Amino acid sequence: MLARYAMTKPEIRHIVGEKSTQIGSGARAETMHSTNLLLGNYQGANGVKTGWTDAAGYCVVESARRDGTELYAVILGSTGELQRFWDARELLDFGFAHYRPQKLSSAGTVVGEAPVADYLDVSVGAAVSTDTTITVFDLAGPITRTVSVAEVSAPVTKGDRVGVVTFTQAGEVVSTIPLVADSDVKKPNVFLRVWIALVRAWRWVTGSGV
Repeated sequence: MLARYAMTKPEIRHIVGEKSTQIGSGARAETMHSTNLLLGNYQGANGVKTGWTDAAGYCVVESARRDGTELYAVILGSTGELQRFWDARELLDFGFAHYRPQKLSSAGTVVGEAPVADYLDVSVGAAVSTDTTITVFDLAGPITRTVSVAEVSAPVTKGDRVGVVTFTQAGEVVSTIPLVADSDVKKPNVFLRVWIALVRAWRWVTGSGV
């Protein structure tokens, strides 16, 4: 978590991604080399930090980015200075084999209908508001979609929020996307409102619904 937060800072991201750098100038110039051996030797490697103490042993936090997906591997208490990098490679290889981008929705796709309360048997399309792609762990199981729409009142303007679509995986919510009206619905005029009220009364009396 600390590494992921640190990598949101452009200056830190730049520093930890360098294989070497020069400090000082002239006769006092000195080239410093990163102890992170995966930089330049593992596809997409871009950080973060090595470490060692008597209690913790050989440690490393590695990060790598491929095709828009960035993963982190944390190795603590490895058996050797080089072994920690092999351990990190193995974890990252596993991650990139099973974490991949998956498109969940396309903007404008109608996935439901929101009833308009002011009319009889009139609804407005509930469309996905935005394109959504997330990184998915494929071993966690399939992703399911649940659509929830609300009854709305006229006037309705295209783009008004009318519901939500929720995506879950293994019982956990992975994305929630607003649904919006895909068209306008004007408020009914006074004559139409009277007609609608009469029809609803008739349906109530006859038990045929409202």
